[in-house]
Amino acid sequence: SDRSLLPKVDALYFDGISATVRRDFPAAIESYAAIVKLSSDTEKPRVLVDLGRAYENNNDVNDAIKSYTEASTRNPQYATAYLRLGIVFGQQGDLAKALSSFETAESIYQALGNIEGRTEVIFRRGALFNKRNKLAEARTQLEQALALARALQPDASSSGSQPGQSGVQGVPAS
Repeated sequence: SDRSLLPKVDALYFDGISATVRRDFPAAIESYAAIVKLSSDTEKPRVLVDLGRAYENNNDVNDAIKSYTEASTRNPQYATAYLRLGIVFGQQGDLAKALSSFETAESIYQALGNIEGRTEVIFRRGALFNKRNKLAEARTQLEQALALARALQPDASSSGSQPGQSGVQGVPAS
């Protein structure tokens, strides 16, 4: 497992992920920042989101927002950047910016037919409403997320499992 055998970007990713696991977020930021510098224009938005997550983990919300904003500017169809912006703006208490970012992310996921992405946005929006004590709005969003998540589940009748069974031998459904 000689790290020096890896291509430079792969080694930096290894370092960034390892630092994150160790909770050494400044080192993770350093690795992802170096990857951004080495990345092509098409790869940069994804790497900027990785960098933003490292900033978030380091409680550096302003730099996280800058990374996510740059990612969304470089690729206006990159829904994950808007999702992360919505989450961070929500944590900061900026409901208008959070909801706008969530709306953009959901629209992109909808256009792509990405039900998992839509479900995540709707769930996060519901969690934000819940945190803000907007319980009726939270319930609507969380019920919608649950309905979408259930739609993603494989059809129990095609898997051979019986009602009340998880599909795993001997494990009841929860």
